[in-house]
Amino acid sequence: MIRKAVLLLSVSLVAAFPAAHAQQDDPAPARSYAYAFSNQGGDDADGIARLDSFIQQRLRDANLLATGDGRRATGAGDGKVEVTVTHYYARSDGARAWAGVMAGRDKVVSRVRVLDRGGKALDEFEVKSSNATAFGSTAGLHEKHADEIVARVKQVQ
Repeated sequence: MIRKAVLLLSVSLVAAFPAAHAQQDDPAPARSYAYAFSNQGGDDADGIARLDSFIQQRLRDANLLATGDGRRATGAGDGKVEVTVTHYYARSDGARAWAGVMAGRDKVVSRVRVLDRGGKALDEFEVKSSNATAFGSTAGLHEKHADEIVARVKQVQ
């Protein structure tokens, strides 16, 4: 009886090990991209630099950014994502606190092109993000905009 129990337990462990091991590996997306960013829409250099940083980080978190850090050692990647900010306006925290919606609406508009390795356009789209309320933050707007870009880039996969 004990032999049967040990044998049954051994067989179940051996059968479960490959399945558990396979679940630990995250499948990599089909493509990774080099990244280019340009500003044609605003004079808030610090705010636009923070937006650029958010977009890069979100692409990296989604494993879409071609890097040499060991996670995706693909060099230049399978193509390129070009983000061009065409409109950028964010209220200062002081204006947001004192005037609220009367200070205007935060708005970011970017044109995004996804290119293959040869430079052929795979997709082109525009992302518009805004925050008309006095609540929230510029960082929240940056996160929202970056997340919208990443969601569309993932669809190109």
